[in-house]
Formats: sequence, C-alpha cells, structure tokens
Amino acid sequence: HTWDHTNPNDWDPSEYPLQIDSVKAVMDRNLPSQECLFYVPCHRTRPEGVIEYLRTAGYIGARAGTEGINPHDLPDPFRVKWVESNDLSTLNAKVDETVAQGGWSYMTMHGVEDNSYHAMPLEVYRGHLNYLKEQIDKRNLWVGTPSNVIRYIREREAFDVSVVAQDGASLEITFQTVDPALDASLYNYPLSLIVILPDGIEGVTVHQNGEIITYKENSGTTILFEARPHDGPVLISTGATGYAAAPEKRYNQERIRSFRTGIPESRSVYDLFGRKCRRQRSGALPTGCLIIANGRSILSKEIYILHTESKTGNTIKQ
Repeated sequence: HTWDHTNPNDWDPSEYPLQIDSVKAVMDRNLPSQECLFYVPCHRTRPEGVIEYLRTAGYIGARAGTEGINPHDLPDPFRVKWVESNDLSTLNAKVDETVAQGGWSYMTMHGVEDNSYHAMPLEVYRGHLNYLKEQIDKRNLWVGTPSNVIRYIREREAFDVSVVAQDGASLEITFQTVDPALDASLYNYPLSLIVILPDGIEGVTVHQNGEIITYKENSGTTILFEARPHDGPVLISTGATGYAAAPEKRYNQERIRSFRTGIPESRSVYDLFGRKCRRQRSGALPTGCLIIANGRSILSKEIYILHTESKTGNTIKQ
C-alpha cells in the first residue's frame, strides 16, 4: 500500500524509495514464501510518477486504473481497473459481467466485519464466495491473486504452442517464446491447455520435466491440464504401442542427472514411468559415452533412465 498512508499525489520523487521500496522489503522479509509483486497506491490515486517508478522497482503490476473490468489481454498491468462494493447483488452482477466479457475483475476490499475502512459484512462476503464457487464449478471462472493473473496473461501472450505428432502413440507439445526478455524465474506460472487427441490415442499419460501431470477429460477426446512453459515440452502418450514393461524396478519420478558406463553389450532406455522406449545391442563405445539415435522415435527432450548390461565370463554387470 504505502509506508505511512499519505496521498501519493503529494509525494516528491525523493520519497518513492521509502513509500514503495521499504514496504516491499518489509513484506518480503516477513513473507518469504510469497513475494510482494503487486502495488496498490492508497486513496485510489494513479500518479504518473509513481506508476513509472513501480515499473522499475520489482513489481509486475499495480491497481492504478479506474473503476471497471479489465480486458482479457490486460494491455498495461500497472493500470489495473478495480471493483468495490458491499452490496451482494452488485458484486455478483460484476462477476456475471466479467464472465460475459471474457475479462478480469479485480475485487478490492479492506476487511470483513472488522474496524477497517468500509469493511464488508460477513454475510455479504460469504454469499459472494458461494457465488464465485458456483461459477468456478461451472468452469466459467478462475479466481487467483492479482500477481498470478498478471503472470498468466503475460506468459500466455509470450509463448506460441506447437503440437508435434511423433507416432501413433504420442504427442509432443512445445512452447516457443516470442518474448526473450521474459524472466523465467518470475514468469513460470502454469498455463491451462486444452488438447484434442488424435483418433486412436486414449487412456493417456501426460508428463513434463519428469513429472506426471493430472488432467481432466473435458469432453470426448479432449483433455484439459496445466503446464509451465519454461519447464520444457509436454509428452502425451498412451501405453497401447511403443512401450514394454520395465524389468525389476519402476523408476517413478526419479531424477537421474548423470551416469557413467563402460562398454555395454546391450542398452535399454526407459522413461521415468518405467516404460521401455528403446533397446540396442552390441557396438563398442568409449568409456563414459553412449549415443542413442533419436530420429522420429518416442524419445523427446525429457529425462530418461539408462539401463546397461555387459557380460564377462559368467559375470553380468548391470
């Protein structure tokens, strides 16, 4: 908000570090798991000097717009519009208006049935939350913090999505950035993807960066899931073809970063869910080096388990 709740229109630029940076420092220190990224100038002000300063002070957005509903692409996240009311019918009507427009509403308030300014009655708050939940259950609405909504919009606009059909048993989805300046450490919020599966692919597994992704069956052969664009490609696969059961052990979500091998006589490759992707035999290779031809196989840019086996006399090394 501000350091001492004075009117930002009255600030000299020399006061910006105290009123803006000091607030962020205190919040980040006391809430280390939730970085302060969204700023709210008090008294509903939107001074140009403050807005421009915020753009360089580690924030990604601010409530510095007028009252109203924001468009779906949010052209300037530092001029977020807002909605405020203590009337239940008005609040719910704003939700309906937001859904109809396909936009974003930023609901602002100070407290619930307490001594804060313009506190919302508890009955109104509960009634509004119940209405939001109804819209969420109908898949009409997503509710998130301002920072997460801004990250989502920025990432959605910054990435193109391509789908590559590798074979009859899998799909690979890749993200290509159109905004190289996007900070991956800050903008890596999950994006929602809806995928129409080709004929013959069903009962699928979705995984990214070595982890299984839970999905919802939207309708028929359409699935809905979330993936982080900076975490690499997404592989959608079915166990119908292309895989065999892994021997001895399932390597569920293990992370193996490196390996060292001698000259194996046979080599098998498994994905992180224990399914065999490829097997090769014979061929002398230098110690510590193994080359697996990829081509148009099931292998993609993921993490795999390498199983090697060599035989000397009656001794088998795995």
